[in-house]
Amino acid sequence: MTGRSNPVRSAESAEEYLRLEAELNNRFELVDGQMFLMAGGTVQHARIALRLAAKLLEATEETDCEVVTSDVKLQIGDVHYYPDVMLSCTEVKLERRFFKSPCFVAEVLSSSTAPIDRGEKLLNYRTIPSLQTYVLLAQDTIRAEVYSRLTGDAWRYEVLEGDAMLEIPCAGLSLPVSSLYKGVL
Repeated sequence: MTGRSNPVRSAESAEEYLRLEAELNNRFELVDGQMFLMAGGTVQHARIALRLAAKLLEATEETDCEVVTSDVKLQIGDVHYYPDVMLSCTEVKLERRFFKSPCFVAEVLSSSTAPIDRGEKLLNYRTIPSLQTYVLLAQDTIRAEVYSRLTGDAWRYEVLEGDAMLEIPCAGLSLPVSSLYKGVL
């Protein structure tokens, strides 16, 4: 169940949600049959997400992996989200509307989305069998909260600050958290 309030409208199915989203010409997340309008971001939010996406693109340039930003949905059953950054190395290349099997997901936190990102989304993301790493990036300080799959349903949580190294195994990438914040803070 979602802890969100004020859904824009209901959708009886994922198909209806996709149709309504196209008709309303806006981006909505779908949770528990309710459509929630996506909030606008800040320049800091966009820069952090773009820096991360650029580093992932560079690291996976010679692979079959796909890096996308919040223009592509993540489908988990009947739930649809727009994560800030996703990486998948198993998606069918012809499907461009959504991912189902990312190995990495990142969200840039804001005061309005942090409870959802740490609660509802964390619970749903951890059900994705392919997901290895979920990262929450602060906007106002150099800080990453990292959830890493150990085995099965076991996860490790750690907080990385400053020049601590963020490991993204499915991209073969290791980078200082501070590198995501150049020109932001």
